[in-house]
Amino acid sequence: MNAKIISLHNLSNALQPTRRAWKQAAGLVTAQHNISMALATVVIHVNRQTEGINQRDLAELVGVNPGALVRLLDQATEAGYLERREGENDRRYKTLHILPEGARLAQQLEDAADKLRLELMADVPQEDIDAATRILRLFEERALHYFKNSENE
Repeated sequence: MNAKIISLHNLSNALQPTRRAWKQAAGLVTAQHNISMALATVVIHVNRQTEGINQRDLAELVGVNPGALVRLLDQATEAGYLERREGENDRRYKTLHILPEGARLAQQLEDAADKLRLELMADVPQEDIDAATRILRLFEERALHYFKNSENE
């Protein structure tokens, strides 16, 4: 194998362990707020959508099956973090909107996650972080493009 293939192999093989380690560390932060990582992710993503978001788009953002999202949405609405609203033209079409308690929690979680990110990466130059982000997004974009093109064949 040449050096570039080895580097690409190392990059793709680092994705899952990195994701798992981040979820474990971030899970400790969410546990301090007495909320599961899955529910925290839903609340944060809905909070970031100023005009609300539909369940299908939220499921894609969170990375779960839309059916699996229903239980989390029930928990979030029961806790007073968000609400479901019927669409103006189609009552079957529901959008999710953050409530004040959910916005407060989301901000606390975002602040705690920012603190954790800074703690973990304090000694890494910003240029390296920016380069890593560019590479990961490019990898994502090209993998999605490859996937979509293979579906059309």
